[in-house]
Amino acid sequence: MTKKGNSVVLSLEQQSRRIEEARKACEDEILLQPAAADGLRCNATWDSIMCWPQTMSGETAVQPCPDYVHGFYTSGFASRQCMDDGSWFVNPIFNTSWTNYTQCTFDSSEPQPHVSEAHLNRIKVMYNLGYGVSLAALTIAIFIMIYFRRLHCPRNTVHLNLFSAFLLRAVLSFLRDNLLVAHLGLPDDVMETVPGAVVFRDDGSTHWKCKLLFAAFNYVLAASCMWIFVEGLYLHTLIIVAVFSEKNHIRWYILLGWGGPLVFIVPWVVLRATVEDTYCWNTHPTIAIFWIIKGPLLLAVAVNFVFFVNIVRVLFTKLVKTAPPKARRFRYRRMAKSTLVLIPLFGVHYIVFLGLPERISLNAELVKLYYEMFFNSFQGFFVASLFCFMNGEVKAEIRKKWIRYKLRTNSRKFQKVYWKTSSSQLTRKRSRSHENSSSLEKRDSKELYSSSSESPIERHRFKVHIQNLKYNCHNLHPDMVVNDVKPIIYYAKRNSFV
Repeated sequence: MTKKGNSVVLSLEQQSRRIEEARKACEDEILLQPAAADGLRCNATWDSIMCWPQTMSGETAVQPCPDYVHGFYTSGFASRQCMDDGSWFVNPIFNTSWTNYTQCTFDSSEPQPHVSEAHLNRIKVMYNLGYGVSLAALTIAIFIMIYFRRLHCPRNTVHLNLFSAFLLRAVLSFLRDNLLVAHLGLPDDVMETVPGAVVFRDDGSTHWKCKLLFAAFNYVLAASCMWIFVEGLYLHTLIIVAVFSEKNHIRWYILLGWGGPLVFIVPWVVLRATVEDTYCWNTHPTIAIFWIIKGPLLLAVAVNFVFFVNIVRVLFTKLVKTAPPKARRFRYRRMAKSTLVLIPLFGVHYIVFLGLPERISLNAELVKLYYEMFFNSFQGFFVASLFCFMNGEVKAEIRKKWIRYKLRTNSRKFQKVYWKTSSSQLTRKRSRSHENSSSLEKRDSKELYSSSSESPIERHRFKVHIQNLKYNCHNLHPDMVVNDVKPIIYYAKRNSFV
């Protein structure tokens, strides 16, 4: 026998001979073994690879992996479960007693090419913090959207459903990450063979609780992605389509956001329950079944990216055409601000690793984990901040509510400060409007004066006429006012300064 690391290397003849020797030794041991004195036990048995001694009911027998099977690693442990009725566990798939040799198929003593435990702990802390912040922000945002009636409109209805989808995603993510044991299943679905080694309990139970958890999580994940698509579709239609009725289409958006994921989640659940009913449905052995969920989500992300690019193009075109010459230097800043606001709404960050293959290098896998876990966990907070907390309508409603509360509670200090601030703001607005109107009238008089083709005497007469209207309009007879306004209307149309 030779070893390559901890892996056993044997020829077929050597392996057959060693197994036969182990079988004969096991049979001799069983014959010489005394009968059990008390208690319900599972009988000693040979499972075609190893010999298993008598085991008390309800316990799990554990032995080191054998060193006479080619490809086995001797650093792991094999286990065999004794049921409560004194019989060995029978695998329902193979309909025979079963031994768990999972740990014998890999080297547990050498570091595996996967992300280190330190990085995994940091990532877990990061996304738990992100989902916690998103959960709090989304709860407050949903309360604000529902409480203030002035915010009830089709646009905010779409935002409200998006917030709800991300809220459910954060809740189920917390449940999944904190209830699962070793990422295998709920505490009732796993068992500990040796200290630190946890295996899935294949005792014939349905494990419906953990399967329901993962089915609900996949639905909420698909619903959040679908509502991102609905946000993109809604905004794209609002900007691109000239005639668009929001109220008539909002029900179809709600149906697409919550009912669309059922189109591919239900077939996935049926196939997992009938064809691939393994573990808690948290693994994907058959790629074709997994693509029933992954395919529509990738398609929604790709279409949403097309919407995003088209909306950015339209916004850039409008900024270039409508911006005056002096303000054109700021158009790139405005464009960057609009683009950054749209990125979390459209889920543009999903497109970065869209075409990445499943098997990548360790460093690339690490970057992908940090990137996706950060944006997935904090996206709810970003969306709630941009479209609720930083929204002008929301801030105005909250401010009005705060002022009414303070005035209703007879806070004299607040009333004094509020009325002082309001009067000073009103004075500044009046002075500013007076200055603007004075400068406008001076400009208009200058344009009218310069554009007139009459003689200097008539120009002077027309200037006096404007000044009379400015200072004596309230003393004139109504008929005279109408007759004297006609020249101003005529010149205004001719020079088109209003």
